[in-house]
Amino acid sequence: MLSVCQRGCAYTSIQAAVDHAAPGDTSGVATGAYDEHLTVDKSLTLAGAGAGQTIVDAGRTRPAITVTAGVSATISGLTVQNGVGSDSASPLNGSGIVNAGTLTLTDSAVSNSGGGGSGGAGVLNSRTLTLRGSMVSGSGGGIVNNGTLALFASTVSYNSRGCTDAAVSPWGAAASLTA
Repeated sequence: MLSVCQRGCAYTSIQAAVDHAAPGDTSGVATGAYDEHLTVDKSLTLAGAGAGQTIVDAGRTRPAITVTAGVSATISGLTVQNGVGSDSASPLNGSGIVNAGTLTLTDSAVSNSGGGGSGGAGVLNSRTLTLRGSMVSGSGGGIVNNGTLALFASTVSYNSRGCTDAAVSPWGAAASLTA
């Protein structure tokens, strides 16, 4: 396991641990606030200390986490907050999490993300997204889905900004939802 903490560990940033991980590795992320923009470009697990304890804060400058195409990732025990897009011309204008792979979000929270004049979302999903025991709140359109979405014991609430005012918004004809 690759350990991340704010001092005294092999890695002091989550992105550095992701960059050095081999496919299939787990990165354990200690309690703390990490001001980062993560790109997950290999299949792995990010395991935080718990939602509200391990925080990835994008500082309202870009998406907090991007999962690239072809990647299978699991994120657990994290709060993801303050993610937005950098392309003001986009009708979706960013998200806390942008998923183009297969993402399972477990026991986590996404908040205060998306937004800007064009909307956005807490999570923008274009492939496969599963939420287990997680919450998306206070974010643009909640979840904007153009892929396969499954929700288990999860809450999507208090999301309303811009053009995508909904808990879960379909985006394109291919969207499907299992609840």
